[in-house]
Amino acid sequence: MCSFLVTSWLISNLTAVNYFLLPRGPDGTQTLRKGPFVFVHNLLHMTGERVWQPFVQEKVVAVYNGEIYNARQVPQGFEDRHLYRSDGECLLPAYLHLGPHFPQTLDGEFALVVVDLDSQALDSALQWRR
Repeated sequence: MCSFLVTSWLISNLTAVNYFLLPRGPDGTQTLRKGPFVFVHNLLHMTGERVWQPFVQEKVVAVYNGEIYNARQVPQGFEDRHLYRSDGECLLPAYLHLGPHFPQTLDGEFALVVVDLDSQALDSALQWRR
C-alpha cells in the first residue's frame, strides 16, 4: 500500500509528519506544492513500471492508493486510455471528462483525493470490497 497526505495547512516540519507515513510507501516520496496545497505521496512499488504521484493535468492534481480494476475502460470515449502505465493514470482524464462524480464509474478498492486548483474544490472518495 502507498500513503499520501494532502493539506492546505502550514506544516512547519513536513519531514517529521511524513515519517509516520513512510512505512506504507518506502520506495520513494514525491512532494508537490501547488497553490495553497501540499501533496505528499509515498510509493510502494510492487509490479510494472514505477509511476510517480501526484498526478497533474492542467490545474487538477490527484493522489491515490489502491487498485482500479476497470482503469482501461475509464473514461468512456477517451482515446488515450490504452496508454496508461498505471491504473491511477485514469483518474485525471476521468475527472476532466466526467466531473466530480467520476468515482462512481470506478470499480476497485481505493482511496483518492482530487484537487481542482481553478475552483479550489477538493473531492475525495473511498471504496473497498469485503
